[in-house]
Amino acid sequence: MKNEKLFGIGLDFEVSKRPLFRLDETTYLNDDNSFTQAKEHVETPWFATVNDATDESLGVVGNQYHVTQNVDIMNVLHEVAKDNNYTISHSGPINGGRQCFAQLKLEDTMQVANDEIIKYVFATWGHDGKHGVRIGYGNQVVSCANQFYQFHNSAQHKLRHNSTIEEQLRAIPQIMNSYKAEEEEMYHKFEEWSKVEIWTDKKLMDFRTNLWKDLSGIDRAMSHQEMLKEYSTRKVNAAMDLQQSINTEMGVHGQTLWGLFNGVTHFVNHKKSVPNRAFGRDESLMVGGGARMSNKAFKMIDAFATTI
Repeated sequence: MKNEKLFGIGLDFEVSKRPLFRLDETTYLNDDNSFTQAKEHVETPWFATVNDATDESLGVVGNQYHVTQNVDIMNVLHEVAKDNNYTISHSGPINGGRQCFAQLKLEDTMQVANDEIIKYVFATWGHDGKHGVRIGYGNQVVSCANQFYQFHNSAQHKLRHNSTIEEQLRAIPQIMNSYKAEEEEMYHKFEEWSKVEIWTDKKLMDFRTNLWKDLSGIDRAMSHQEMLKEYSTRKVNAAMDLQQSINTEMGVHGQTLWGLFNGVTHFVNHKKSVPNRAFGRDESLMVGGGARMSNKAFKMIDAFATTI
């Protein structure tokens, strides 16, 4: 029977461990000097984790690996949300269920310049044997729906799959509270970036150009025709989309480092190519190419801001 609550968010599947066998082939010499080849399945110490709804293999694990089911994780997250006035605003599978995610909306918001920012806690967990549970924080700029997710090295909390994973997930409020200083520092940086106007100095304008160049991988000094000769049409189009997002968002959020950062997050949220599968955009934003690009831009702007 389908779990209707999980079915609506794509998490209505269980994961099983199925034994893996090695296919050996042996050649035998017959009495008449002919040869016979026989194939035999040999047991191994390894198991495949399998999405039971699709029969898709998700990963390879050992005998000690403990599967934590989506229904158990979501039940705990609903308890956490209820007890702490969070709202589970979005969730789903990533790459067929190899990983999954849940986004919890917090009650409090932030203000950066003229922008209202909604705060989130989010959790990802894996069924592929490679990814345990990770807890981090994210945000969304209300006016443009740009979302940004971050796992700081110091603010990243990883939990491995084990029999007490549900109890560990209940500690999300305490975990996030312990990293509150890092989160507040991120919002402080956003506020400081909103005060740095790009058009006041050649150094700032050059940084904007270099940021675009580093993120797009294209030499800005080239003409459009030269770009098309040197790079694929897809790469050039993506670079132009990034430039358009930067121009547009700086017009909305200000001609500042904050506006520049929003240009990048707008691109990864709305224009960047993503995996062609269910929840592909979320996959990109949280653990894929979009996350890497946004966090690279964050680090570049953060490092540059310390020099001015």
